[in-house]
Order: sequence, then structure tokens, then C-alpha cells
Amino acid sequence: MAERYRLVTRSDFDGLVCAALLKELGMLDDILFVHPKDMQDGLVEITDRDITTNLPYVPGVHLAFDHHDSETIRVEDSPENHVIVPGAKSAARVVYEHFGGAETFPRVSEDLMVAVD
Repeated sequence: MAERYRLVTRSDFDGLVCAALLKELGMLDDILFVHPKDMQDGLVEITDRDITTNLPYVPGVHLAFDHHDSETIRVEDSPENHVIVPGAKSAARVVYEHFGGAETFPRVSEDLMVAVD
């Protein structure tokens, strides 16, 4: 059985689609919806059991997916676990493409991905 993680994400459509994609891969055993400011203020404990999407990068996370230009400035080094594509229209698109796109997610419609973008 593959290792499973807790997803920590925003409670918006992008966060929901990220959750659906990672769930489709069998990677999740829990989901926590948070506000980005709570992450910046250190109010959310993040460990190597967590995957974050569309949130400020926190060291110690297993994987962090994002698409905000500001994170490339705020996070000075480029940690290997920080998957960031500033040109992407959504964090869900970053997750989708990182894991192989349509080939990996045949049950995820392009209409859904266009809607989240």
C-alpha cells in the first residue's frame, strides 16, 4: 500500500480539486482546510506527513504545490519538495501536470481542469 498523507489546503474550488486529484492517486488519509495567514503565522502544525496546496511554503512538509509568483520571492532557496509553477492558472493544474496529466488522471475531465483554472 502506498504511503498516505494529510492534505492541507484552502477551502476553495482549487483546494477541492487538488484534494480530488490526490485522492484519485490514493495519497490522502485526511484533509485539513486552512487560511493562508494561519500558515504564515505558524498556527498550523506541518510535518513530513503533510502535503500542502495553494498555501505558503512551510519547511518540513512532504510536498508543497503552488502557483503564486510571490512564493518564488518569499522562499529564497528552491527546496526539492516545493513544486511551484508561477505561470500555472491554479494549484490543481500544478498537481495535475506534476503527476502526469490526462494519462495519470483518465477519470478527470478537461472541463474540470479548465473550470479550476
